[in-house]
Amino acid sequence: MSLEKKEYIKYGNYDILFDKYTIILNYNNNNLKYIIDNNYYNYKQFSKMKFSNTNKLFFKFDFSEKYLELSEADYIMQIIKKTKKIVKKNKINIGITEEGKTIVANIIRGKSDYELNIITAIGVFLCNDYKKKCEFVYDEICNYLDEKVVNRNVCGFENNKCIAKRNKNCSTGCCNHFKNKYFGVLYQRKLYPCKYLIDKRCTAKCLTCKMHMCDYIIKKTGIKFTTKNILPLKYYFNPIQKFILKVEYFTPRDKTLKKLMFFDF
Repeated sequence: MSLEKKEYIKYGNYDILFDKYTIILNYNNNNLKYIIDNNYYNYKQFSKMKFSNTNKLFFKFDFSEKYLELSEADYIMQIIKKTKKIVKKNKINIGITEEGKTIVANIIRGKSDYELNIITAIGVFLCNDYKKKCEFVYDEICNYLDEKVVNRNVCGFENNKCIAKRNKNCSTGCCNHFKNKYFGVLYQRKLYPCKYLIDKRCTAKCLTCKMHMCDYIIKKTGIKFTTKNILPLKYYFNPIQKFILKVEYFTPRDKTLKKLMFFDF
């Protein structure tokens, strides 16, 4: 499941007139503030305010002036998640209506990959139930990892061989496992290609596999994915769900999602 970003986000310079009831969560040059009727508030002040059913929330983020680092992105994710609780409690409307479509945000992109995590957090506002939210976050993390790794060929594939196994007789990279994929490493020696690898393409959309970086790549590039630096995973899944996503290798999307939703609490 994936929300159509063109439906709820306007990218680039976007002129709009806001009325006095619009709550703008504004980010510019590492400065995150709420703007209401041309007055500025921090989160502590905002959380104590009273709202009416005429209020509506809009996100206005400009990432073009300063590179978004992990620590700053982490802080923004915290505020967005807290804001969602306030919005839900006070029944604040989301976005503005334009030509029959709800526009939730205006974003000017910069060069940081962490901006994609912020966009995911905004998308969560449009998920009306937990199942939809779980599917959306899972798919967005997969898309994020594909952008970071697959689209940039971080594994250095040439002639169907990754850089770590260029001189070995292996054309499946990390896509192989012991017959018993959980305990086979303790007593089995033979590896089998993943059954979801069809015509050299993964058909499982397995988030756990996408997170995996072999020791060679970690040492060579420094790229390593954890539950702390993939921010949607950090903020939208509980500890049991995070554990599932650490160990659920070679498992198709739908099976993993069922487990994640079963352990929702």
